[in-house]
Amino acid sequence: HEASLEEVASWEWRQLVKGKWQRLPTYASSVFEGAFRSKSKFAMVSCNRHGWTDSRSCNLQYNYLVADLDTFCVALGQSRFRRTPNEGLTPADLKIQGSWCKLTRFLRGQPSPTPDLRTPKDLEELLSRGPIEIEPIPGAGALHVHTMTGKVVLSMQKSEARDLSVQHLLEEVSTNMGKAPSQLSLVAGAETLAPEQFLQPLLQEEEQELELMVLVREAKPPAATIINEQIPEDLPGEGEDFQADTESLGRVII
Repeated sequence: HEASLEEVASWEWRQLVKGKWQRLPTYASSVFEGAFRSKSKFAMVSCNRHGWTDSRSCNLQYNYLVADLDTFCVALGQSRFRRTPNEGLTPADLKIQGSWCKLTRFLRGQPSPTPDLRTPKDLEELLSRGPIEIEPIPGAGALHVHTMTGKVVLSMQKSEARDLSVQHLLEEVSTNMGKAPSQLSLVAGAETLAPEQFLQPLLQEEEQELELMVLVREAKPPAATIINEQIPEDLPGEGEDFQADTESLGRVII
C-alpha cells in the first residue's frame, strides 16, 4: 500500500547549546510536536518523576523542560509542585534555571536553524504536486540525492553522513518523496546500493560532491489476511475453540 503522510513525515526538534544544535530526547520531541500541532503556546515535559530534594532549602523540587512555542525557545524550570499543564501549571509557575536556548523544528533531512512551521496538512498539499525539491547545500563537502528528473530531495554535509547507512538515508529521503522507504533505492553511478551498506566508503573524496539518485518502485500489494476465526467477530470465542467443540460434538453423535 502507499505510505501515509504520518508514516513518512517526521519533524526533528533540536536546541542550540554552546553553539551546537543538539537533538532533544524522543519523548520531549513528541510532546513538543503534539503541542505545536494543537496550537499551544507552550509545552512542558517532567524531567524527574519523583522530584529531588534541594540541599539548601530541604524542599522537594521538580524539574521541567519547558518550550515557548511562540518564540521557539527552551529552558529548564523548577517547581515545588508536581502538576501538569492540564492541572493549571504554566511557565510563569516555574523558576527558570540558566538562560533560554533557541529551539528549532525541521523535516528530517532538511536541517535548518529557522523553525519549520508547516503542518502535516501543509506537507500533504506539497506532496500532492510531486516530490519536495530543496535547496542543495553548496560546497564540495556535500552529499545530494536527486530524482531521475534532477530534483534535489536531500542535501547534507558529508560529515553528518559518515556513520549512516543507506537505509538511514532512504528513511530521510522518504519524507520528501512521500513514499515508504521500502519503495526506494539509491544508485551511485551504475551501482544500486544495498540498504545495509554504510556510506563511509563513498565519502572518501573530500574535494568532490557525492551525487546519488533515488529510484521509486511500485508499492507491494497488501498481503492476504488469513482468517483464523470461523465465527462472526461480534460473538465470543476463537476459531480453535469452535473446531474443538465441533470435534467433541462429533464424538457424542457417533
